[in-house]
Amino acid sequence: QACSANPNESAKQMLPALWRRTDTYKKRVLSVFLETLLVLHQEQSAESFQRSDADLTKDGNNRLAGDVGNLASITPEARTLGRELMQQLQQLLPLLDGLEEAVKTFSQKGGIFGDGISSAKSVIDQSTRLLDLCESLRQAVQGASSGDDQDDDDEDPVNAVRRQMEEGNSSTWDAIKSGLSSLQAMLDPNPHPSIFCMDFLRGCVLSRYRGSRQLWVRRPLGGMIDVLHFPAKGVSNNKKALLYCNPNAGLIEVATGLNMVGGNVPAAEADPSAPKDTWTDFYTELGFDVYLFNYAGYGRSYGSGICTSSAESDDSAQGALARCRRVFHSWFLAFKPRPDTLRADGIAVAEHILDGAGVTQLFIHGESIGGMAASGVAKYLTNKPSTKSKVSFLVCDRTFCNLEAIAQRLVGEWTGNAIRALTFYSWSTDVAGDFIEASCPKVVANDAADAIIADDASLKSGVAIWKEIHRGMTPTGGIAWMSETPLRYRMADFENASVNDSKYAASALHYAQPPVWPTDKHVSVGEAIHFAACCKRIGKMATALKRNMSLSEDERGNMTGDSEPLAIKVWKYLATCDGLVGAPLGASVKRGYDATVAWLCSTLIFGGQIVVASAETRLGGMLTGPAVVIEPSDFDQRPPGSPSQTYEGIMHPTPIPEVASFIEQALESGDSQVSELAHEYKYVAGTLRYAQNRLSAPVMAETALAQKRLQITADNSVGSFMKLNCGHNNAFTEDEKRRLRAVIEQATNLSTTDQPASLAQV
Repeated sequence: QACSANPNESAKQMLPALWRRTDTYKKRVLSVFLETLLVLHQEQSAESFQRSDADLTKDGNNRLAGDVGNLASITPEARTLGRELMQQLQQLLPLLDGLEEAVKTFSQKGGIFGDGISSAKSVIDQSTRLLDLCESLRQAVQGASSGDDQDDDDEDPVNAVRRQMEEGNSSTWDAIKSGLSSLQAMLDPNPHPSIFCMDFLRGCVLSRYRGSRQLWVRRPLGGMIDVLHFPAKGVSNNKKALLYCNPNAGLIEVATGLNMVGGNVPAAEADPSAPKDTWTDFYTELGFDVYLFNYAGYGRSYGSGICTSSAESDDSAQGALARCRRVFHSWFLAFKPRPDTLRADGIAVAEHILDGAGVTQLFIHGESIGGMAASGVAKYLTNKPSTKSKVSFLVCDRTFCNLEAIAQRLVGEWTGNAIRALTFYSWSTDVAGDFIEASCPKVVANDAADAIIADDASLKSGVAIWKEIHRGMTPTGGIAWMSETPLRYRMADFENASVNDSKYAASALHYAQPPVWPTDKHVSVGEAIHFAACCKRIGKMATALKRNMSLSEDERGNMTGDSEPLAIKVWKYLATCDGLVGAPLGASVKRGYDATVAWLCSTLIFGGQIVVASAETRLGGMLTGPAVVIEPSDFDQRPPGSPSQTYEGIMHPTPIPEVASFIEQALESGDSQVSELAHEYKYVAGTLRYAQNRLSAPVMAETALAQKRLQITADNSVGSFMKLNCGHNNAFTEDEKRRLRAVIEQATNLSTTDQPASLAQV
C-alpha cells in the first residue's frame, strides 16, 4: 500500500526484492509444509514409484512418493493442530499466488490498484492468523514438556530430583514421584506433542530432492528396512549408486541436514545460498543415486523379536497396565540391534540396489559406526562371485578397528573383556577384519585428533598394527586392544634407569640395535615397544631437566634457543616428529606405549602414500617409470616457507629425516646430559632412519603408489589412506571434499577399465 501511495524509485526497487524473498519462502517452506501435511493426513496420496524425475509440484518441489508416515507417534492434540495448520496454509498459498500478479502490475505500471490492494490485505489477515496458530503450536509443546520451568526442559532427571530436594519447596514424596516420572519417560516415552515430528521431517526431506522416494526393503530374518532413494540429477536408468551407512544415532531423516532450503529441485537451484554440505548433495552432484537407510531398531525400521510378529506393535494405549506391557515388550521381547544385524541390514539394502535397481557400480560409504556395516557389506559382496565385480569402492570414514578397543580408551581397559562378557561373546565388531578382506578399491579416512575415536583405536591403526606387528598372519579380533607395559620398562621407569638397565626386572630381551632396512622387513612387537619406552624416557628426562633448571624468572624470559639445554632441544624435535598420517610423536608418547606403537606402525604402513604424493607434487604430475625415486624433502609436509621450529606460537610437525639428523648431531656433540641417554637416542634415531629408508626404497614406494591409486594388488589388505582434520561426525572441509572427489573419480575409472598388468603385480 505504501508503494502504491508513493511509487518512487526506491519503492520500485524495494518491492521486487521483498517479493523474491517471500516467493522463495513460499516455495521452499510453506508449499513443502502443505504437501507434507496433505499426505500425512491422507488428504492426498503419495505418488507411485514409476514416475518421471520431472514430476514436480507447481512450486518446483518433488512430489512425495512412498510411505511418508501416518503420524502414529504424536498425540491426538498434535494431529488436530497439524490439520489446522494444513487448512491455514491451504488458504494462504492461493492468496500469495494472487499477490504475485499485483507485484507484476506494480513493476509494469508503477503502482498497485484495486484487486492488488485487496490481495495484500487478505495476505496480511491470513498471515496474522497463521502466526497465532504458530504460537499455539509452541505453547502445546511447552505445555507437554516436563518440569516447572522452561529453562529446565532438558535437565537431567537425576539433577532435577536433586534440585527439587535442595530447594526445599517439595516433600520427599514429591521428589520421588518426579524421579519416577522422569524414569517412566525414558522407559516408555510419551507420544510426541508436536506435528513437527519425524514423519513430517521425512516428508520435507523428500520434497527437496528431485525424483526422491521412500521404499521398504525386507530383512531376510524378518522385519523391514526404511530406505530413502535420492536419484542423481539429470541421470535416468543410473548404473552408479552410493549406499551410505549411518553413524551412531544417525537417522536418514536428518542425514541431509535440517535446513529447509537445501536439495536439488529447481526452487533450490534458484537460491544461491542453498547449502551443499551433506553427503546426499555431494554424491548426487557426482552422478550417483544415493540410498540412505535406518538400521533395524532405529526410526521406523524393525526386526523380528521373540514371540512377536515381524511388524512392531503400534500400542498407543494409556494407563499403567499399558505402559508396563510396552516396557516388558521393549526390554524382553522386542528386536534389539546388534553388530551383526547392522551388517545384515546393509547387505539386504545393497542386494536390493544391485538386483532391483540394476546398478553395476556400487559405492559404499560408512561413517563412524557405519564403517562396521559398510566394511561388512563390502566383504560379503566382494566374496560373492555374482556381485564381486559390482562393488567399485569402499570408504570407511572415521571409524574404529573394533568396539572394544575404542571403549577401552573412552572408559577404561577393563571394558574390553566386559563388553564380550556382557554380550556372551556374541558380538563381532571386527571392522579391521572385514575391511582387510574386502577385495575392492577402498579408503580408510582418519582424523588423528578425533575426540571420540582415539587414534590408536582407529581403523587406520588396527590395519597398520595387524600388517606390521602381526605380519598379516593372525586373526584381527583383538587388534589394538590396550596392553600392559612389560615389567622391565615399568621398573626402569620407577628406578629412573635406562630402559635396558632395570636392577629388579632383568630380562634376556635386550634391544641394543634398532631395525635396519632392508635386513628387517618388519618391526617386531618387542622393537616397537622398546621404541616407545625410549621415547618416553627421553621426554621424561627433558621435562624433569626443564623443571629443575635453577634459573630466575628473568633468566627464563631471556633464555634463547642457543642457550637452551641440548636435551630439551632434542625432545622438542622428537615431540614434533611428523608421522605423516597422524598426530606428532609427542602426542602419542603422552598417551602411552600403545599409542606410540600405533604411531610407528601407521607411519610404516600408510606413510609411504603421503611421501609418494609429495614426490608427485615435486615432479609436477603423476609418477611414471619403473622406479619411484623418493627424496628426503618428500617427507616434509610443512607449508611452503614455514619456519623449521616454533614461530609466533605456531609449531609445525618436523619431518622424520630432520629429526633423525638432529638427534645424531646431538649424540656427536659430547653433551653430558645427552650421553646419559645415549642408548635411547641411538635407538630412536635408528628407528626413524629405518622408517625413512624403508619408505624411500623403490619397491616400497611403488607399493605405496599402487595403494594410493586404488590399484588391486596381490595384497589388497591395506587400501588407500586419506588424512582428515575435520573432527568426528563433522562435515568434510572443502579441501577434503576435493580430495575425496578425486579418489572417487579414480575409482570410477578403475571400475570401467582394465588395470595395467605391471601395477597389478606390485
